[in-house]
Amino acid sequence: MLLASAAAAQDAPEGAGGEVVVTAVRLEQTAERLAECIARRCPPAEDVAASLAHVENQFVAGAYRDAQRTVAEAIRRNRGFANTNPVDVAVLYRADARINAHLGDGDGMKQAMRGMLASLRAGLPEEDPQTLYGRIEMADGLSELGNIRGAEREYKAIAEDAVAAGQPTIRNFALLRTASLKVSLAQLSERFRPEARAALDALKTSSASDASGFRLATQVLETRLAMSGGDPDAIDALIARVKAEPTRTPRLLYGKPVELGAGKWRDPPLQNYEDQWIDVAFWIGPDGRTRDAALLRQSEHYNGGWTKRVLASLASRRYAPLALPPGDPGLLRVERYTITSRLATRLGSRIAKPTGLPRVEVLDLTLDAPQPGMNPQRAS
Repeated sequence: MLLASAAAAQDAPEGAGGEVVVTAVRLEQTAERLAECIARRCPPAEDVAASLAHVENQFVAGAYRDAQRTVAEAIRRNRGFANTNPVDVAVLYRADARINAHLGDGDGMKQAMRGMLASLRAGLPEEDPQTLYGRIEMADGLSELGNIRGAEREYKAIAEDAVAAGQPTIRNFALLRTASLKVSLAQLSERFRPEARAALDALKTSSASDASGFRLATQVLETRLAMSGGDPDAIDALIARVKAEPTRTPRLLYGKPVELGAGKWRDPPLQNYEDQWIDVAFWIGPDGRTRDAALLRQSEHYNGGWTKRVLASLASRRYAPLALPPGDPGLLRVERYTITSRLATRLGSRIAKPTGLPRVEVLDLTLDAPQPGMNPQRAS
């Protein structure tokens, strides 16, 4: 989230993020539109658009399993068109990967990401920006699933291939991901600090003449590294540097993660990780601080013991100052938090079950820029 926010000004191909967003159309309507599209054998692009609209609605409604089935059926209908509609088919796989992440299915997520990249390669050359961005997403997935060295190798290969393809911005994205990975490792262990410093230096050298988003992302990572090294004032120094360039787009500079480590979470521990999600609304003030975080909705089987940890994480966030007129309350955001646990098979069984180690998946559900005076309790 930090890096996506800081580098938001960079150019990326449409659909590269694979995010699920609110459609603002009723579930029944998207179901009807999809059924009508399938009945008349609509073209792949229309089928994908109608499928994703319904998948998004199902996801936002908390029907993750239904969304998973809908996207799986859409993939079966359209995967044969990857050579003519590679981006459309790839977007379906991206949605499948995100849903699997929220369900704790790491193997399903990995398989979906492979399908995404294979679809892009079926219809686009290897040096095409869409393919290169797809490879970055695949490497991101490796990192998220714990294959740190595999992700690092892929980022390096992408950076080299981007240079050969004449895509300096994509090279910088690959270097940014590498630096982020190294800084995260350095936050866990001092021995990775030299590698993190070297990765940041490489990013700064490469992106010195590029858009300001990379410079801000680099500063964010340097701040994280400084704070992990015992400099509590690093975030204030970063805020002071960016005050001269206020933005209308939320750019997250710092935030503590939601603490859900097995050794810390005792209020009470979850036994069932199905249907555990909440939607939270909060304001980002002109000064970049968050306020008035409020629970909007919760899943039917919500455990109730972890909302305070989400709110604590939100309270710690610092965004870049916003360029807003005097008296403006700020920007309203809505985010979905899902508590899940990676699935794994145990000795003597082929059935994958949660490992019992909780993890949080976060997705931005914000639809439009809020109007001044909007009530967070009415923001759903």
